[in-house]
Amino acid sequence: MPLTQSTIEDLRLAARKMKLVERRAFLADMCLKHCQGSARKAERVFGWRRTSIELGLKEKQSGIVCLGAQSVCSGRKKWEDIEPSFCSIFTRNSRKILPTKSQL
Repeated sequence: MPLTQSTIEDLRLAARKMKLVERRAFLADMCLKHCQGSARKAERVFGWRRTSIELGLKEKQSGIVCLGAQSVCSGRKKWEDIEPSFCSIFTRNSRKILPTKSQL
């Protein structure tokens, strides 16, 4: 079944609403379904980046999800990781002070 321009626009819109891993999985699925697994053809037809499609295909084939360094290494560190010694002292002493039904 040939793809109509309306269908292509709908698939582009759906892909634009997704993020990272979910998006790459969607790109890979559409590439396999409509472009016989060719990332180059999917790039031509849908206008998606070939590298994202290829990464999605490799993730699908291997079952391993790729994470970028930005998403893994950025952001604020947990307080427990920054001050582990103080954290252990705090949790030990708080159990003596706080009632047993409190959230900690």
